Amino acid sequence: MQPSARAADYCSGDAARPLALSPDKRVLCLDGVITSELNLAVATDLADRGFAVVRSSGGDQHYPDSQEEVDKITIRLGLNRRVIYDP
Repeated sequence: MQPSARAADYCSGDAARPLALSPDKRVLCLDGVITSELNLAVATDLADRGFAVVRSSGGDQHYPDSQEEVDKITIRLGLNRRVIYDP
């Protein structure tokens, strides 16, 4: 299984919402309401070259404001490897 697929698999499980870090600190899950005010303390422990997984709630609706907030968060954290997961 590819690392990005493993990351998506972890985040589709019982990870805390809206923000969770895997026990090995290689996967950061962003799921639920994402705002620029979200406390990112747990995210600062993401391992170098780890993955940030943004999980969609699915459906046909698009939320450009949410994507903009996710972009701001990933830039703020210096993340350059993202997986967009739409169940």
